Amino acid sequence: MHLPLLLPSFDNRYSRYGLPLLLFLCLIFAGTACQGDKKAFSVKDVPDPKQMDGGYISNPDNLLSASAVANINASLSSLDQEGRAQVAVVLLRTIAEHDPRDFAHELFNYWKIGDKEKNNGLLILMVEDQRKLVFETGYGLEGDMPDILCFRIQQEYMIPHIRNGEVDAAFMQGVESVIALLHTGNYVLGAGPMDGPVAVNDPSLMTPGKPAPPVVEPVPAPPSPIPAPSLPASDPAPVEPGIISDRPGALSDEPIGIDPPGPVAPQSFADNYPQEEERGSHVSRTRSAPGIGTFVAFVFGFILSSAFMTVAFGRKARKRHSASDPDTPVSMRDLPNEFLPLGAWGVLLVNGMAFGIFTLIYRYTYWWVNFVTVIICYYLALTLFVHVAVLIIRLRIRPLLAGADEHTRYQTLNLAHRYLDKACYAFPLPFLLPYMKAVKRQMVRLRSGPFDCPSCHKPMVLMDEATDNKFLQKYQVVEEDLMSVDYDVWECAACDGELILDYPNILSQVASCPKCAHKTYQMIKDQVVRRATTSSEGYGHLYYVCGFCSHNDKYEYTIPKESKSSSGGSSSSSSSSSSSWGGGSSGGGGASSSW
Repeated sequence: MHLPLLLPSFDNRYSRYGLPLLLFLCLIFAGTACQGDKKAFSVKDVPDPKQMDGGYISNPDNLLSASAVANINASLSSLDQEGRAQVAVVLLRTIAEHDPRDFAHELFNYWKIGDKEKNNGLLILMVEDQRKLVFETGYGLEGDMPDILCFRIQQEYMIPHIRNGEVDAAFMQGVESVIALLHTGNYVLGAGPMDGPVAVNDPSLMTPGKPAPPVVEPVPAPPSPIPAPSLPASDPAPVEPGIISDRPGALSDEPIGIDPPGPVAPQSFADNYPQEEERGSHVSRTRSAPGIGTFVAFVFGFILSSAFMTVAFGRKARKRHSASDPDTPVSMRDLPNEFLPLGAWGVLLVNGMAFGIFTLIYRYTYWWVNFVTVIICYYLALTLFVHVAVLIIRLRIRPLLAGADEHTRYQTLNLAHRYLDKACYAFPLPFLLPYMKAVKRQMVRLRSGPFDCPSCHKPMVLMDEATDNKFLQKYQVVEEDLMSVDYDVWECAACDGELILDYPNILSQVASCPKCAHKTYQMIKDQVVRRATTSSEGYGHLYYVCGFCSHNDKYEYTIPKESKSSSGGSSSSSSSSSSSWGGGSSGGGGASSSW
C-alpha cells in the first residue's frame, strides 16, 4: 500500500504551509492542555483537608511533596491537640484575579479555622502565580502572633527558600517557627524563650518585600368567689316551710347565711373573674409580677448594650488591659468615636429606652413578660438608637464633606461609619441597611477615581499592586506589609507624574510609632511578670516594636486581685484531627510577603 493512498493530496500551497500549520496547531493544543491543569480556585473550590483526610494541608496542585505534607501534618496535629492553635496550610497555583489577602480572609471564615471559643486559628496561604505568601490570624492569636512577627517568619524562614524553589523547606521551617513562637514566645529556631523586648534589627522589615431559658410563669389563680350581697336591715317577711325565700342561698327552715345541704351548681372560671374595667386604651388585668427570667434578661441586655456602646460610641480609647500605663500605644481600631462620643451617657440612654419600652408593653398589652420580652425591648431600643445616631453623624460630617476632595471625603466617610457597616446587618430596618449600601457605593466611586494630575490636570492611571511598590518609600512598604495602610499610586502618562494616596486600615491593631510617627508600631509580646492572687495584685509588661525604625519599649499594666470564688484550675480543649475545623473566625491580623 502506498503512502499517497493514505494521505490526501496536497497542492503546492498546502505542501508549503501544511507542516508549519500542523506544528502551530499542536503547540496551541499543548498550551491549552497545560492551562487546563492550572485551575483557578475560588474560595469554595479549595479542597478542605478536614473533609478529605482529616489533615491540615490543602495541596491540590502538588506544590508540596508527600513527605513534607506528612511531616507538617504531624506537627500541626500535635499543636492542635494541645489546644494551642489550629493551623491550616494552603498552596495554590492560581486564584485568578482575586487578591490573596482578601482570599485568605474569606477562606479562613469559610472553613472557620480555630477553636470557636478561643479563635486560635492561623491560615498560611501561598499563591504561586501572584508570588504571594499570606498569614491570616484569628483574634485569639493576635497577642501571640502579631503582624510584625508573622512578617518576620515569612521573610526569614520562608521567602528565601521559595525564591530558590525550595517549597518543602520553606513550609517546614515556617511551621516550625510558628510552633516555636507559640510554645516559647520566640520565633527564632533553636533559641530559648524571650525574657525581654525583641531587638528588631532585621533589614527585611525596612525593605519592600446562652441566653437563660425562658422562665415559665405560674398561671394566676382565679380570684375569690363574689361574696353574697348583704341582707337588708329590716325584719324579714315570714316564709312558709318548703317555700324558697327571696333571699338567695336560704330555705325557710334553714338559718340565714348557711348553705343548704346537697350539691351546689358549679360556677365557671369566667364567672369568678372580675369584669375588666376599660379606661381609655388601658386595660387592667390581674397577672403575676415579672419573675427571675425577666431580671436575668435585664442583666444580659445591660451587658450586651454596654459592650456595643463602648466599642462603637466610646469616649475614650480602649486598651488591652484596663489598668495600663497611660503611655501605652493605642491601635487604630481602639480609637474613640470622634463624631458621636457618648460613652456612659449612651449606655444609660439605651437602657432607659429599653426599660421604657418594657413598661409600655407591661401596662398596655396582653404580652406575658419573660426573658424574650426583655430581649425584644433591648433590640427595639438599640434599633431606634442606631438609626437616630446615623442621622446625627451624617449631619456632623456634612460640613466636612462639603468642598473636600475625593480622598478626604473617602477617609471621612470611612472613619464616621467604621462600625455601622456591621451594625446594619443586625439592625437593617427601617433604613440602615440600604443607607450603608449607598455609603459603600459612594466610597468605591471616591476611591476609583479617576484623579487628575496635579501638574498637567490630565487623567491619571491607577497602578496595580505588583508594580506600585517602586514608587513607595520604605516605611510605606512596611505599612502595607503590616496591613495598617493601603496605598494607591496613580501615574500620569502625559508628564510622568505620580500621586500617592493613603487609605488607613481603621480596624488595624497597629499603632503609630512614638519615634518615627509611622503606623508600624505593634505589640509583639504580653508577658505576665507576677500573677494576681486573692490577696495581692499582679502586673505584666506589653512589649512593642516598630517595624520601620526598630524602636522598642515595654509598658506595664496591673492585674486585679482574683476573686476568692474563682477556680484555680483551667481546662483546654482541642479539636484534634476531625472531619471539620473548630468554628473560629478571622481577626483580620497577619501579614503578607512577595517574592
